[in-house]
Amino acid sequence: MSNAAVTIKYKVEDVGGGFKSITADAESFRKVIGATVKEFDKFKKNRINFSALATSFDSVNKSVSELSNLCKDLSNAYTIQKQAETQLETVMRQRMDASDAEIQSIKDLASAQQELGIIGDEVQLAGAQQVATFLTQKSSIETLLPAMNNLLAQQKGFAATGSDAVNIANMMDKAMQGQTGVPTN
Repeated sequence: MSNAAVTIKYKVEDVGGGFKSITADAESFRKVIGATVKEFDKFKKNRINFSALATSFDSVNKSVSELSNLCKDLSNAYTIQKQAETQLETVMRQRMDASDAEIQSIKDLASAQQELGIIGDEVQLAGAQQVATFLTQKSSIETLLPAMNNLLAQQKGFAATGSDAVNIANMMDKAMQGQTGVPTN
């Protein structure tokens, strides 16, 4: 098979009655389907070997199980993303009296930053939410988000979590308040 990217999109209804797309690279899904097709190709022979038949059904069962696990992972990712977005929205509305457009612009910035680097947008949104607790203008978040991403990438790399982003945001807050002895994680 080629190295073409495979993408799965799910539409999940959220509590507001709208729909949210979840997209994931499904390289493992491609492998599972390929293995399943290979097992079914064995059935094309003139004789059916019952041992091979049992093995084929076992392979299909494993493939379905792996697909189920992939769907669970996507659902969990959606939940984390939605939680980060909701928390950001709440803090920006409370601290900055932000409009829907201003909140969306921060979400869009996090998505664009994700495309440029290794920090997931859900991680960035957790950091942006924390940064928003001590700022009063959306433009300040726009300025600090790339710097926060750089620190996260240097300190945590691909393993960066929302908690790590919150810690970096807190460190930035202390530094902006003149506390230069801020310990790093």
